[in-house]
Amino acid sequence: QGAGVSVVGNISAGNQGHAFVFYNRGLIEGGIQREFLSENLSDPSIANGATTIPIIHVPMKEFSGNVGYASAVGLKIQYHLQNATHSQRSLFADSQFWNNKLGIALHYAQNLTLRNLTVTQYPGVQNSDGIQPNLITGNIAYEYLKVSGYDRGITLPSWGNNVVNGGSFSNNYDLVVP
Repeated sequence: QGAGVSVVGNISAGNQGHAFVFYNRGLIEGGIQREFLSENLSDPSIANGATTIPIIHVPMKEFSGNVGYASAVGLKIQYHLQNATHSQRSLFADSQFWNNKLGIALHYAQNLTLRNLTVTQYPGVQNSDGIQPNLITGNIAYEYLKVSGYDRGITLPSWGNNVVNGGSFSNNYDLVVP
């Protein structure tokens, strides 16, 4: 439960729910919300000398070379770097998500870079989204993505500094700006 891990070269298919999901809130045990040891961070300086850091503020170590298909959602990132007190970003790269009703869900996620991802499904699925934020999502970089076959390719967050850099899009609506 958290992002301080490496997820590399995995295949997840045919899930009723999510192919990959990162739910980044600390588990509550005995009334205490668990935190992440700063010594296990890739860059411990982001903890500003503290021995632990809230799990919601832990950047992803690595997410690359993964494939998620034939699931309800290809990738869900929830409660990730929301209101973090440091400037680190998380990178989700070089992965494929195909034939999922929702390609990527970004809920309460901030300071992410999505790079070289393929998000696709067969055309004609009504009311479908390639990449969907919620109202709290922001500061997302979309770099060289391939998004196709959805009703809405990328719905951009409604706040923050969100950038689409390059890419290939073939959807009913490629970029939706609320």
